[in-house]
Amino acid sequence: MGVLFEHLGKPKLSIEYLTQALQTFIEFKDSVKMAKAFTNLGNSYLDINDLHSAQSYYRKALVIDSLYQDTISLITDYNNLGYLYTRFNQHKLAKAFFTKSFQLIGEEGNLY
Repeated sequence: MGVLFEHLGKPKLSIEYLTQALQTFIEFKDSVKMAKAFTNLGNSYLDINDLHSAQSYYRKALVIDSLYQDTISLITDYNNLGYLYTRFNQHKLAKAFFTKSFQLIGEEGNLY
């Protein structure tokens, strides 16, 4: 439901449902789904221009995805953080994250 509301342009409802889902994932110790929820929460907070919350959730997703070496999710995480830092006008940091994303794409070749 949270992702649906995000796509419908209702980020506050998205945050509400994603937070509920996240609590379930935490209870069941499902780290992979937690990382996805963190990413989606970051997207929703970015939609309401709460850049600091978005940053926090994107970084949490990055930690988990790094532990599992989930390449596709890492590419997304680095790309999300790169975009976020452009919004903070921290262009050197944004470039560093975009570069990491492109490096992973280059290492993996055609991921799709």
